[in-house]
Amino acid sequence: MCVIVRHSVLLLLFCFFGVWSPRLVGETVKIAMVTDGPDRHEAYYLTTIRTEVVELLTPEFDVEFSYFEGNWSTQGVELALEDAYDDPDVTVVVTGGLLASRVALDRATFPKPTVVPIVLDPKRRRWSPSTGGSGIENLTYVRETKTLQADVEALNSLRPIDKLAVIGDASMIELQGAREMKEVEAAAAHFKARAQAIPVKDNAVAAIEALKNSGADAVLLLPTPRLGLEVWKHLVQEITAMGMTSLSVMGEYEVEMGVLATTTPYSYIKRMARRIALNIQEIVLEGSTKDIEVNFPSDYELVINQEVAEALNLALSWDIVSTARFIMEPKATEGEFLTLREAFFIAWKANLDLDAQRDVVRGGCQDVIRARSSLLPQVDGLVEATKIDSDRARAAGGANPETTAIASVRLRQQLYNEESWRDYDVERWLQASRTFDLEATKLDVFFDTAVSYLDVLRLRATERVQRDNYKVSLANLKRARDRVESGEARLSEVYRWESEIASNRRTLLDVQSRLAAAEKQFNRVLNRCLDEPVKIKDITFDNPDYLLVDQVVNDFVTLPDVFSAYKAFVVYLARERSPELLALRRQIGARLRVLKAAERSYYIPSVGATAEMGHRFHRGGAGKKFPAGVSVDDVESAITLDLTYPLWTSHDRSSQVCKARSELRRLQTTFWATQERIDQRVMDSIDDMRASYLSIDLARSGAESARKNLDIVSDSYARGIISIVDLIDAQNAALASDQDSYNAVYDFFTDLMAMQRASGSFDYLEAETHQENYMQRLKQFVESRTGNRESRTCACAG
Repeated sequence: MCVIVRHSVLLLLFCFFGVWSPRLVGETVKIAMVTDGPDRHEAYYLTTIRTEVVELLTPEFDVEFSYFEGNWSTQGVELALEDAYDDPDVTVVVTGGLLASRVALDRATFPKPTVVPIVLDPKRRRWSPSTGGSGIENLTYVRETKTLQADVEALNSLRPIDKLAVIGDASMIELQGAREMKEVEAAAAHFKARAQAIPVKDNAVAAIEALKNSGADAVLLLPTPRLGLEVWKHLVQEITAMGMTSLSVMGEYEVEMGVLATTTPYSYIKRMARRIALNIQEIVLEGSTKDIEVNFPSDYELVINQEVAEALNLALSWDIVSTARFIMEPKATEGEFLTLREAFFIAWKANLDLDAQRDVVRGGCQDVIRARSSLLPQVDGLVEATKIDSDRARAAGGANPETTAIASVRLRQQLYNEESWRDYDVERWLQASRTFDLEATKLDVFFDTAVSYLDVLRLRATERVQRDNYKVSLANLKRARDRVESGEARLSEVYRWESEIASNRRTLLDVQSRLAAAEKQFNRVLNRCLDEPVKIKDITFDNPDYLLVDQVVNDFVTLPDVFSAYKAFVVYLARERSPELLALRRQIGARLRVLKAAERSYYIPSVGATAEMGHRFHRGGAGKKFPAGVSVDDVESAITLDLTYPLWTSHDRSSQVCKARSELRRLQTTFWATQERIDQRVMDSIDDMRASYLSIDLARSGAESARKNLDIVSDSYARGIISIVDLIDAQNAALASDQDSYNAVYDFFTDLMAMQRASGSFDYLEAETHQENYMQRLKQFVESRTGNRESRTCACAG
């Protein structure tokens, strides 16, 4: 039913598409558009519609448009319809509004070909399932699949709804409000929320006041065609200013002007316009309206205005981030740097490996459809011409003339075929497996993103350390020269420092080269220009993005009495949600279905039915006439029911059963082997993470001590107390300690990301609600494993 509201886009789309009887090439086709009234969206949608229609129909036809407005009343629309039908030049009438569509559908007859953009209640119309058309002479319409419930669910996914305000044009809400609001209320009730309708006409003052007093925290925007553009923008700004999330049923056009989200992208408008243009071409050539396909699968894509989302301070889940498309993204300026969370988002949207895997999933959808097609009716058309011997024709007594031509239509339907059902079920299992393969690819891409992100940070830190070391060597070269000039050292020390500086420079160049390669790797994973500057934020434990990391590590990883329980919890999570294991489960399900089909082949036959009707449109030559007194028409029909059971297959069935069992055992063994590898990978990564975390303070302490030692040795060398060898050793020790100090942090986060990849989800970078749920499950699990948790760790009690 949401089709009613789902985009007055449709209403306008269809406003300029009509159906008419076949025309001659070069003739003018005049389309009468009967609208509810002036619409502020007309200019945008008219451009899209005209482009598609004109490109397809010209130069064969000249298309003209005439307009009949209903002045926003039922009576006005009725008069406008009659005026359109009475115009002798009009070849097709198109309703361009919810009110006009409803009035047109209430008519008993249609004097001229009529296009109704939206069927308000398809069940009340005489829709013909045999053709997929309207089944009504001079009428065609479009029946889309979207619902208001989907919009409410999408709105709730952005932020849970407590009370929902529904804003729409008064003519629509007052006319269809009962059914519409029932659907919205039912959808809102599913989330334990309430819904309130707020009608508007050409002024938004009352609506804004009602919205302020409603206590609503979310707004569903239905079409409001009578609101001027500036008035509508002011309404949307007020909605955002009040902190309410908003979703437009009109589409991406309104999201670009300030609405938070929509589920209808621009591609929907384009595809709809193209679909109707093709329908018009068919009508022009075939002259039929009632048999034109009316079902129209709708595009569904969550489109989010990122500027509005940031203004509302929304914490979007990874599911939203992974599936939604963000527009109006603020352009990065010189002072802005990517966080790891943001890098994940970019990688999900742009990574080419993910795009390729998405295409695999899309292709799998078609495999499912193709497998299902064998279970559905199949219709064949056949034209057959036959010539036989004249003597045989005469002997047939008119039943089989010398020359015949027959046109026939054959309908075939499998009533039951185990192989077809097996193929369909298997494809569905495999499609689920492909979906989890996509999830595994996503995790791999996220891990590659994290590793490349950390490699850039690591090498930048290494570059800083090497630069500092190079500066220290230059200072020591100066000391050596001073000592040589004062007679305290030999010239060989100067040469030794010059050699050391050359080595430092080579090392620095090598680090810079590896840093450039790491930046290119980071850009490649994010599918950016390889030489694009990489501006990313450093990772620190005081960053709000990693508060959960600090809490988990301090409360569970570093405490021996709960560490094993934490490790068991992560292993449990990995077994529960690992996409590799989930994909194997679906493959096992597919193989089980193959085995069941093979076993059923011993006792279940295949049953099919065929209906055929033909017309013998030519009879000629000898024997074309029947004997006197015999009269047979030229229509031939037959219905066949067949049942097939293989009696002997030369061990084909038994071999299929054996092979299916072997494949099933192989997959089951693979599953357990994969689970063992995942368990080991999780436990190894947790052990590495624990060791690297405990090494951070040690590395920092060692670096501080090495730096102090270098200061002392440098001073002693300057005073001639110690040799150059001691100074070089101290400098190298300080260099290694500094590098270890930085690397310890990045090693820990790398091990952390490896653990997250192995566990099947990057929980520590999810939304706050997800992290809270993760901590709650972790604490409950650890408590069940360790008993009295409070006596073991105070941190867990919090």
